[in-house]
Amino acid sequence: TGQLTRLGELQHQTLGANFRKLYVEKLRLLSPTLNPKELYLRSTDYERTIRSAYNFFAGLYPTAKATVPLHVVSQARDNAFPNKKMCPQLARALSALRHSKNYTDYFHQKL
Repeated sequence: TGQLTRLGELQHQTLGANFRKLYVEKLRLLSPTLNPKELYLRSTDYERTIRSAYNFFAGLYPTAKATVPLHVVSQARDNAFPNKKMCPQLARALSALRHSKNYTDYFHQKL
């Protein structure tokens, strides 16, 4: 896996700042000052994604003197997205779907 570049760090900080504008300032779904009970900071177990999470947080709460715990999940246990490693049945179901007549007909019509 690659490393997070300085540009990548800045992009995550900018993303966090944009989320702050939306979720703190506009929608008021998050407190203007850090309230750890409102956040769940999560990452996969790669240095790049861990640093991405911390940089996002730095953009979301740039004046925070503390942080929230970062929950790190191994790739094999990651359930944030469909994970064929965690659920072998999912891999079989997706394969069957991709080979079904309805699926191939649909994509041939649309593409």
